[in-house]
Amino acid sequence: MYPNTWYTITLLSSQDPTMPDRVKYGAYRGLRRWDCVNWLINNKPTGVTYTELQNAFWYLTGELATMPGGNAGTMVQDALLYGTGFRPETGQWIAVVMLSPSNVQLCWIEVDP
Repeated sequence: MYPNTWYTITLLSSQDPTMPDRVKYGAYRGLRRWDCVNWLINNKPTGVTYTELQNAFWYLTGELATMPGGNAGTMVQDALLYGTGFRPETGQWIAVVMLSPSNVQLCWIEVDP
């Protein structure tokens, strides 16, 4: 993304089965694991740093080529173990993808229930 630049975005549910391929697939690892991302945003452990959480999310969304170590790796392993197939229910947080032009970084936000 470039500073002082306006982007037109489309908001997409991370649970939408018809999302475009750019949202479904990451740069390094194939399918983005939105089910595990949603599980992790609802089960964030206490005491982890922003960087550790970010690395876990990057790995789960296919934007980090190798499994992170330390707390980030533990979060990834837990998300894959407990979050596979997870679908947020009423009252839980969900990832909403901000789809922008194809040459701009894919971003997403956590939406409060």
